[in-house]
Amino acid sequence: MPSVVKTNWSNGVFEVIVEHNGPVDIEINCAGAADKHLVHHPTPTVVTPPERPAFYTGPRQYEAEHFEYKNIAELVTNGVHTDVYNYTGQGYMRFGRDADARARTYVDVNHDDLYTLRIKYSVAGADIDTVDLYINSEKVATPKFIQTTSPSDWAILEQEVALAKGTNIIEFKANSPSESPLYLDHIVVDGDFRPAVATQ
Repeated sequence: MPSVVKTNWSNGVFEVIVEHNGPVDIEINCAGAADKHLVHHPTPTVVTPPERPAFYTGPRQYEAEHFEYKNIAELVTNGVHTDVYNYTGQGYMRFGRDADARARTYVDVNHDDLYTLRIKYSVAGADIDTVDLYINSEKVATPKFIQTTSPSDWAILEQEVALAKGTNIIEFKANSPSESPLYLDHIVVDGDFRPAVATQ
């Protein structure tokens, strides 16, 4: 956005008003025989930056429309014009019913610990237990996704998982065709997100 510069000459005072985002250099060239000009300038305003906020240690949310995927029904990156509502972010994933469907994302933690994984999902028509949960390529559970009334009626499934310091792979893998299509909105990981303590 370009700078907006306004000037005003009134009662022997020339005023310049500049609307600008960020640093800017201003040069004013004057000429003439006028005297009694201002020689003492007001003390410039000192801008003090705010204190750095504390490190965020709360839950982390990962949107399904940003997952890596294979053999899913559809990745909806903009859900505005679909008939599914009440999702977070920009869209959702139609994981679908395929026996070879899979989706994964990556979660970084600073400590080896147990974490709570909350999966926001919907599945209309039937309960399904045809999707395995893998952590770092190891199968840890086969969650039972309880039927919801519609794809827009999202539910939360909680699972305790062990994560290792560093980058962890959280993956959903179908183990057989499902009776009803699974929708994934996001996952939330809750636990010890304190920064790592430096060692000497």
